Amino acid sequence: TTGAKERWELLRDLARTNLFFLCKAVLGFKDMQSSFHGLLCRDLDRVQRPYQRRLDLWPRGSLKTHIITVGKSIQYYLQDNNVRVLLVAANLRNATKNLSFIKRHFENNQILHWLFPECVPDLKNDKWAEMEICLPRPKNVLEPTFKAFGVGCHITGWHFDVIHKDDIIDEKTERSPEVMEKIIDFHLLSKNL
Repeated sequence: TTGAKERWELLRDLARTNLFFLCKAVLGFKDMQSSFHGLLCRDLDRVQRPYQRRLDLWPRGSLKTHIITVGKSIQYYLQDNNVRVLLVAANLRNATKNLSFIKRHFENNQILHWLFPECVPDLKNDKWAEMEICLPRPKNVLEPTFKAFGVGCHITGWHFDVIHKDDIIDEKTERSPEVMEKIIDFHLLSKNL
């Protein structure tokens, strides 16, 4: 009916524009609290592509990776199916772990499938690998929709619309001045992407 279609469209719009709603209601991050995460998500909703840069320092256990690296990345795709998102972590293993969390939502999340049927991947024909995935999109571009990189991976020649750097410094790297210098160099180089 017309009313049901209007409510469906409203929920789709809410998922694209309200990060708290997307993360809590659609992606199922049940531990989110409106008094804390709601305020942070409202602030993240104001981040505009393509030129705004942002640094978020949240305490451990505050769902930073869930909300920013996973939720915001998915939201960018829902807003623009042509977006290219780079997920960077201290090492490739952690970056692919974040990517696999995103992949599982596009593979299995029934609410996401119901709200955005046009975004459900064709796992037989779309690129669906450990380090990168391509979701349905109108443009034919070289870069995948989501790509995982560890600090120090070869990044020259790639072009991304969004770069999420999540925990690029860990307990192991913070103790080594040489490794810290490489991380800083990687960070500076990635600005050109």
